[in-house]
Amino acid sequence: MLEARRRHQQHRAFAMTPRERLAAMDAIIRSSWEVLRANPAALAHFQRRNHRKRAIPAAE
Repeated sequence: MLEARRRHQQHRAFAMTPRERLAAMDAIIRSSWEVLRANPAALAHFQRRNHRKRAIPAAE
C-alpha cells in the first residue's frame, strides 16, 4: 500500500512544473506556520528546539 502511494505521489510530482512544485511547497510551509501560530505553546516549543539544534558552541 505504501509503495502504491509513493508511486502515485511521485507521478503527481513529475506531472507538475518546477514552478508548481515550488508553489505547492510554499503552501505547505505557510499552512504549517499558521498551525504553529495558532498554538502558542507549540510555537514556543518549536522555537526552543530550533534554537537548541542550531546553536553554535562558543569557542573556548
